[in-house]
Amino acid sequence: MINLNEYLEKLLFDKVVESLPDDKKELYKYVIQMEDEIASVTATGKEYISYLSFNSPHKKAANQFNITLLELLNRMKEIEEEVGRKLIDCMESIEWRDCTDIVHQHLEYEENKKYFFVAIP
Repeated sequence: MINLNEYLEKLLFDKVVESLPDDKKELYKYVIQMEDEIASVTATGKEYISYLSFNSPHKKAANQFNITLLELLNRMKEIEEEVGRKLIDCMESIEWRDCTDIVHQHLEYEENKKYFFVAIP
C-alpha cells in the first residue's frame, strides 16, 4: 500500500514535470521512460549498467533529439536539478489543515484517526 507522503510526492513530481517547457519535458520524459524500460528488463544493477554499456541507449536518445551525448547528459542534469528545486518549493508550500474536530462533529469517525485537508498549490 502506498503511503500518503509517497502519493503526494508523486503527485507533485508529475505536476512539476508537466510544468516544464515543452522541449525540456519531452527530453526528460523520453529519457526517463527509456531508463524505466531498461530497468524493467534487467534484474540487477550490474545487468542495468551492462545493458547501458552494450546498447548505448543514451547515445540513441541524443541522436533522436539531434544533440551530442554530452549535451544530452548536461541537459538531463540541468532538468533534474530544476525539477528537484521546484519539487522542494511545492512541498514547502503545501498546507495541511487539521479538520479532525469538524469531522468528529458531523460524521461518523474512527476514534484514533486524524483528518486533514491538504491544499496543494
